[in-house]
Amino acid sequence: AGPDGDFTTTSDNAVKTVSFDINILSGLHPTINTISDRELDEDAEIQVVELNGISAGGNEVQDLRVSASANSSLIEILSLNYQSPSDSGKLRFRSASGDFGEAVVSITVEDAGADEDLSSLADNLTLSKTFSVVVNPVNDLPTITPLNDLTISTESDVQTITLSGITDGDQGS
Repeated sequence: AGPDGDFTTTSDNAVKTVSFDINILSGLHPTINTISDRELDEDAEIQVVELNGISAGGNEVQDLRVSASANSSLIEILSLNYQSPSDSGKLRFRSASGDFGEAVVSITVEDAGADEDLSSLADNLTLSKTFSVVVNPVNDLPTITPLNDLTISTESDVQTITLSGITDGDQGS
């Protein structure tokens, strides 16, 4: 404000200029596209899920790690194929034999953070996407242990055949 204490009279005001650099760390979360829910019958073939839109976020370029998990033993994760810095990968899973119900699968993308080191977790950012897997029950054929061929004479007494391995085919459900 200068000696007169008035900012509007600029002739006696003093000005000091200071220069400095600002480093902005973007800190954008990694990305992955939404994954559609799945519905399949029990004992279905191995399922393959295409994972797309994987990135470090924004225009960042850094190492990424992609992982998968399921919240239930209903789903067995067989493999997740991803190589950084690709924008896509593949998840392979199957349902547990003879089981049905619903499970949630989580896919997590993790970036290497400001220090560009995936092993130092403190600055790594993650993004998780989930999808549901509904495994429908199937009415399986009943079972019986195969019988050996029998030859019975027409004049034989009453014969008893023991049957075993009889089930409803659906593990009692």
